[in-house]
Amino acid sequence: MRPFAWFLLGALAGIVGTVMFYTLDPIFRGDEGETSGGGNLRLVMDAEAVSTLVERVGADLAEPVAGRVEIEARAVVETSGLVDLELEVRDDRQLIASGAAAFDPEIADGALAFTVVRDGLPGLVDAQALAEGMSRELAGWLDQVAMDRPYRVVAIATADGRLAVEIAFRD
Repeated sequence: MRPFAWFLLGALAGIVGTVMFYTLDPIFRGDEGETSGGGNLRLVMDAEAVSTLVERVGADLAEPVAGRVEIEARAVVETSGLVDLELEVRDDRQLIASGAAAFDPEIADGALAFTVVRDGLPGLVDAQALAEGMSRELAGWLDQVAMDRPYRVVAIATADGRLAVEIAFRD
């Protein structure tokens, strides 16, 4: 019984020492760093999720060349803040057209908006319509996550190949 009591006392001293170290250490930094915006909720999407978003929106906007078309998207989220997209339009697995575009996610009136930086999608999809569609689709996702509570977008981060959108509730 005595060794067990010493073990508990040692564990308690270790826990207290650890808490004191992290509380008193003035240079301790968490992994959030500069990306924390002080919001209540954060939605983080990797490049594959952004590609899925673009494919969903682009399928509705694509100008059909011959019959049913399918859009394949590849997204790269850069640390500079841009989202680079490569789009391919296929008809029965045959490549019809391809192009690339770049978008800059921004906060406009408390909402997420994508600004077209480079439009290399002539004849495929209207880049401005794609940007507006992506903003609407993401707003719908954020509405679901926020459970229809009023919110505003307070921060956008593009780190580690991910697009993070942070919101704060208004009530």
